[in-house]
Amino acid sequence: MSYLGVDVGSGSVRCMLMAENYRATQSREISINYNHENRAIVTQSSREIYKAIEESFRHLLKSSPVKAIDGISVTATCSMVVREVIDEEGTKMVLGPYNGDQDIIMWMDSRSSGECEKLNGLVPKDKLSFVGGSYIPEMGLPKLKWLSDHTDKQLMCFELYDWISHLLIVGNGETVPYNHSYGTDDVAMDGSIKGWSEDFLSSVKIRNGIRVGGYGLDRPRVMPLGSAIGTMTSKLSAKLGISGQPAIYHGCIDCYAGWVSTNPEILEREVDGTLSMIAGTSTCFVLPTSSSQAKPIDGIWGPFWQLLPNKRVYSFGQPATGKLFEDLFREFNDLIGDHNNFEFVERETRKIELEHNQTINSLIRCYFYYGDVYGNRSPYNDFSMSEAFIDGANSSILQASLLRDHTITSLVVRYNLILEFLAFQTEQIIRNIQNESIDQVEVSGSQAANARFMQLLSTVLQVPVISTPASSHYQVVEGSCLIAMWGHRLQKDLGYRKEIREPRLKKIYDPAQGANSELLRTKSKLVEQFSKLQIIFRHQMESFPKAVESSNEVSH
Repeated sequence: MSYLGVDVGSGSVRCMLMAENYRATQSREISINYNHENRAIVTQSSREIYKAIEESFRHLLKSSPVKAIDGISVTATCSMVVREVIDEEGTKMVLGPYNGDQDIIMWMDSRSSGECEKLNGLVPKDKLSFVGGSYIPEMGLPKLKWLSDHTDKQLMCFELYDWISHLLIVGNGETVPYNHSYGTDDVAMDGSIKGWSEDFLSSVKIRNGIRVGGYGLDRPRVMPLGSAIGTMTSKLSAKLGISGQPAIYHGCIDCYAGWVSTNPEILEREVDGTLSMIAGTSTCFVLPTSSSQAKPIDGIWGPFWQLLPNKRVYSFGQPATGKLFEDLFREFNDLIGDHNNFEFVERETRKIELEHNQTINSLIRCYFYYGDVYGNRSPYNDFSMSEAFIDGANSSILQASLLRDHTITSLVVRYNLILEFLAFQTEQIIRNIQNESIDQVEVSGSQAANARFMQLLSTVLQVPVISTPASSHYQVVEGSCLIAMWGHRLQKDLGYRKEIREPRLKKIYDPAQGANSELLRTKSKLVEQFSKLQIIFRHQMESFPKAVESSNEVSH
């Protein structure tokens, strides 16, 4: 048995070929288009992404003894593909390009902040509770509302993973056939565009010309993960060097594939008490529950029932995690030079600890950093949240300024403050989930390789943290392969087999105790108070009317 997986990340496409005693990977970078006139607008090209997938598939098959593929699954960021309806007859449509080559509104695009406010007033409270109480621009539905309010074209919109899956079934081209059905569910996962009924979309004033495409919309609820949705067109199979026509299986947003990769037994049995943390550029958390009585929780998304039969999941996250490190290392690149970023800053951190005979957390205890650079997803669901600093230079033996210095010491301070912020905010999020027991946290993705962060996280959370850092670059796409394997075995009634998956090396970090642990837990509570103060500050300032002075009172 052999399977192909696709993972469309924010900056790269990763593909994996998995078979008995064989696996190979390919990766291609993809571009992100930041609008220079409006920083809120961030787009990508589905044509570029699909081309990268084709190139990766061809390379994998050309260099592999495996030619027959049993199944393919696609996972991708929670970005939205927009296509224009060129022709329409009944349910049959022809879809063409939209916005030139930039037909993807990326997950990090925030142009729909005004539409979030509208939706928060239009969507009933019982449905809002499934997205933590309010919409944020990162979600799909506000993007759909933006298109409705700012365009007049006939458009069909897709989750990115659904559109790529569709292209593998019908073949790529400037214009693409599509057979449309309508969703009948009234609570879509993660504020997604897929799963709402026509009546619901109409109730939130999304016009008829804005429609949602994707698989599983012709039944009471969206298809579960791994459901068979079609087969690859024979022309495309031949072009890629694949013998036969592999089945295409229903994929998902990338964080869930990372979850499956970390914990593949979730596909077969109940796994409660383990919080999965998929920590890369951003961090997504997935918490499964077997309880049919699970209720919505403020600031948390879910519980959703669409992903897997007989299971419900909560999902939540932090928009900027690995991105904070990327930005920091770019700023201090002249000091780091050709060294590995993390190895360099870890070495310098240890030097400072040894020099002062204190933990770095003790040395930076009077510094404060709150890192919601791209707004807050959890626990506040508040896109207006921003970065905040307290520069502790005047009260620290390090005397390093966060805002004025450009030194190795200031780099070390800022790096460790980011680690603290991520751990503190995780602790604050988890504390909101009072109804569910969390016995351990399992971390995958690039941040799982950071031993200092893993230990810090365990100490702050006071639960064991299991790190699965091996091949973190390809963990999500491995999850895609496992989804295809699971779907194929269900379709053929073969049962689930684990041996195709390589053993995963794991390291367990147990919570530390003592003075440093007490310091961290105290600082975590204070950081939470500071973050809430930011909300109070902003709300009170925004409550004032704009101070419009008469012309003779305004200084020119």
